[in-house]
Amino acid sequence: MSSIISVTTTLENQQQCQEMKDWISGATGSSVLMSSYDDWGAGHAIDGLISDHSVGIFHSEHDKYAWLQLDFSTPVTVKLLSIVMRYDCYADWFNDVGIYVGNKPAIYGQVSRNGKCTYYEGPAQNGETVELACDAPVSGQYLIVQKVDWSYEPMMVNDLSVCGYEGTLSYIHRTSDCKEK
Repeated sequence: MSSIISVTTTLENQQQCQEMKDWISGATGSSVLMSSYDDWGAGHAIDGLISDHSVGIFHSEHDKYAWLQLDFSTPVTVKLLSIVMRYDCYADWFNDVGIYVGNKPAIYGQVSRNGKCTYYEGPAQNGETVELACDAPVSGQYLIVQKVDWSYEPMMVNDLSVCGYEGTLSYIHRTSDCKEK
C-alpha cells in the first residue's frame, strides 16, 4: 500500500497540480477480461487500491488498440499521471501506449482522436510505477490510456493517478508584455 502514498505525494508536490481522483466520474475499458467486472473491471484502476495478484486490477481482453478511459464529466487540464503496473506478471505488455486527453470518448478498434498528452514506449516492469508528464498540459473531459500498436496485447493497469486542475487551458494576452514597433 505504500506505493500509492508515494505516488500521490509525488503528484501533489507539483506546482499548480492537484491529484484528481475525486473528479473522476467513471472508468471504462475497451473490454473486460472474461466479462468479469468484479475481478478485472475498469473501476479497479481508480479505486486507490494496489493489488499484489492477478485480480483487483483493470484487465482488458486481447483487443486491437486496447484502452482504459477516465471520464471527468467536466473539462480538466492534465499535466501528469502515474500508472502502477501489475505486480505478479505481464507488466511488460504495457508498452507502445499513448495517453490522450480531449472531449471525444474512446471508440473500440480505433486510436483516440483526442490531443496527445504523451507516449510511453516501455516496456514496464512488474510492480513498477510509471510516472509520465504531458508534453504540454492538455484539456478535456476524457483521459484515454491506449495501446497504439496492432499487437492485440491486453491493457492492464493496477492503479492510475492523475494530476492537473479543473477547467481548460486559457491563454491570456497581456498588453504590458507587448512592445510597440
